[in-house]
Amino acid sequence: MESLKRKINEIKFKDIEDILVGDMLHYRLEEAGNGDLRNIFSMLFFKNYDFKVSGNPDTLCFSGCGKNRKDQMDAFCGVVELINNKVTMVQSEKKFSFIGLKNIAKLLVWNKQLKTVVPDKNKRIFLVGNMFHAYLAFKLFEQNKKRYSWNINKLVTFCDVLPTDYFFLSKLNDECDITVTLQHGVYPITTNKWAYSGSRSKYFLLDSQHTVDGAIMSGYKGKPLAVGSIHNMNKTVEERVPVKNDVIGVFCNSVMFPEEDNTEMIRVVEAFCEAKGKKLLIKLHPTNDVAKYEKIINKQVSTICDKNITVDEFAEQIELAIVGISTVFTAMLFKSVPAFIFFRKGYDQNLYLNSEDVKFSTTERLKTLVEKIDTEEFNKIMECYKNYYLLSGNIKENYKRVFKEIGINDDK
Repeated sequence: MESLKRKINEIKFKDIEDILVGDMLHYRLEEAGNGDLRNIFSMLFFKNYDFKVSGNPDTLCFSGCGKNRKDQMDAFCGVVELINNKVTMVQSEKKFSFIGLKNIAKLLVWNKQLKTVVPDKNKRIFLVGNMFHAYLAFKLFEQNKKRYSWNINKLVTFCDVLPTDYFFLSKLNDECDITVTLQHGVYPITTNKWAYSGSRSKYFLLDSQHTVDGAIMSGYKGKPLAVGSIHNMNKTVEERVPVKNDVIGVFCNSVMFPEEDNTEMIRVVEAFCEAKGKKLLIKLHPTNDVAKYEKIINKQVSTICDKNITVDEFAEQIELAIVGISTVFTAMLFKSVPAFIFFRKGYDQNLYLNSEDVKFSTTERLKTLVEKIDTEEFNKIMECYKNYYLLSGNIKENYKRVFKEIGINDDK
């Protein structure tokens, strides 16, 4: 994959010669990515971004996050709401537009250029589609910037290693005095350093000291700042009365990770539940195939919950959480729900640094961990983890303070 990325970076794609397209498509190169011509056809005749202006805008707040991830969209909008003078640009319902059709020549030329290193037609269409989406989004921004005379010199992105956000940052990084990207997840630096090292923003607003350490270890070259999770903007760490209902909850990994991690996690925890007379409630990731998992679970022990249930709602139904390669571990710490981390033997992604006290890969190890719950030793471990993986205090005020300190918000 790195070899292909370097080859794509070497191509000077027409009219976007300043973009390292291989870097921009980093995560897309890892995906199977069957090209969908219907998606490209839709881009020719529709636009799907809206603009919202507040004050005298000098900051562009951009997110290429799709509408299918409402949780991420809401978190981003909650953060940028704290910025005084801004243009917020996020995905919306499709609206008729000729902007894609006017730029169809770019699509055809890029496809021809990319063919030199990506001969597979389906893969190439998938990658060119991502390039075209990013290009059209930026063209739409430029049109509106010129039309309304916006003087943009600051940029806040949702995640600047995703294609469209990366495109915007690459185009605006030199002319913007301040560039900021946000953290929406926790990344295993053993296998995914790019989430940090690939960032080109001058500031990375992170959720804890743990992720600041991860960014530094991964080689992030900007300034990492621990501010708090964007998902906990209006929350405080909960002190929860322990639930004892004999229900254990499993949070499955996304399809970005091997399916074997999920199936082995379910198998190990099911064996424990069966031995202890407990029930297992499974929350699949939105990207998981429900029908596939329905076939492999032991229905005498396990139940797959409704896909629309929120993490908070799920947490209220369980006495113990089991997570794999997931940000949910910190969400459980935030809610004071006991949580353990499963890893498949030989494939530990080490998502959470220094978390050995709560990790397991076998039923026997899980049994040992469960026996420690509610002991003084366990409570001390949880308190230590809260201090490292979470940020205390008022997170909204943290963001307000940091936005002022780095110059996103000023008193003018």
